[in-house]
Amino acid sequence: MKRFLLILLTALLFVSVFHARTEQRPETYFHTSYRYHNLAGDDSLLFEIKELLMKGGLSAANAEEFVREVKQYNALVGEDLLRSSWTEADISQSVYDTRAIRERILQKQPDYTGYSSRITAYLLAGDQVLMQYVQPQQDALLAEDYRALDKDPAALQNGRSMEGFSMLFQSMDAADMEGTVMHLPTIQESFRKRGITFANNDTLRLISLFVHSREQGKNRLYVRHAGVLLKVNEGKYYFLEKLSGELPYQVVELRSKRALSDYLMGKYDSQWQQDYAAPLVLENDQLIEGYQENPYKRKVTASYGG
Repeated sequence: MKRFLLILLTALLFVSVFHARTEQRPETYFHTSYRYHNLAGDDSLLFEIKELLMKGGLSAANAEEFVREVKQYNALVGEDLLRSSWTEADISQSVYDTRAIRERILQKQPDYTGYSSRITAYLLAGDQVLMQYVQPQQDALLAEDYRALDKDPAALQNGRSMEGFSMLFQSMDAADMEGTVMHLPTIQESFRKRGITFANNDTLRLISLFVHSREQGKNRLYVRHAGVLLKVNEGKYYFLEKLSGELPYQVVELRSKRALSDYLMGKYDSQWQQDYAAPLVLENDQLIEGYQENPYKRKVTASYGG
C-alpha cells in the first residue's frame, strides 16, 4: 500500500510540474485581449486618425493617400467582412474570415496586390525617418513588397521612394544567439550605418517587429510586421497597421505601450521552445517600454505577417 501511494504521489508531482511548464504562467501581467476597428462604416474614426497622423508630422498629401487606400480596400472587401465598431478579441484567436476575404478580392479584382504592413508603415512614418544617404539596393526578403509597389506606386509619392523603403526595412546579418535582447545593438548599429535617425515626435512613432531567422546557414534579422503608434492623450494610444497584403487595415486601442508590446508578441511570438531568438518590438530605434516575451506561446495559433 505504501509503495502504491509513493508511486501515485510521484505521478501526481510529475503531472503538476509538466502542467506548470506547459502553462508557462507569466511572472508579470500579460495582456491577452484587445479592442480593434477596421476604419469601416462611419468616417469619424478615420478622420480622427488622419488628424493625429498630421499632428505627428505626416504631410497632408500622404495623410490623404492613406485615407484613399483605406477606403479603396474597404470598398473592395465589403464592410460585411470588416468591423465598423470597436470589437473585443482574444489575442489567441483569428478574428477574420480570411477565406471569404480572399474569395471576395479574387471575385472583384483577380490581379489585386495589396500593400503590406511595411509599405503602410513607411507611408505613415516616412516623414519621421531621417536618412543621411540612400543606397539603391534591394532585399530578396522584401520581394513581395517590391511587386506591390511596382504595380501600385501610389505609396511612393510625396517624399517616398523605393530606395528609401529598402533602406528602412532591409534585413541584416545577426549573430547566432538565442538571447532576444542581445540582438538589439545589432539593429541599432545597422540603423547607424545606414544613416537612419528618427524625429523626436511624441505623437507618431514607428513600431517594428523584428524576427530572427536561420536560412541556409545564415542568421538574419528582418522586420516581419510594422505599424505606427499614435498617442491620443495620456493613457490612450492607437496602433495603426495593415495586417498583410490581403488582410485589412486595423486600429488597436491601447492604454499603454506594454499593452502594444503584449499584443504584438501575442500574435507573433508563438513558437514554443524555438532554437532562435523571440521577436523584438522596437519603437523607432529603441526597445518598446514594457517589452516581454509571450508566456502563452503554446496556446497562440493566430498569426498574420507582412
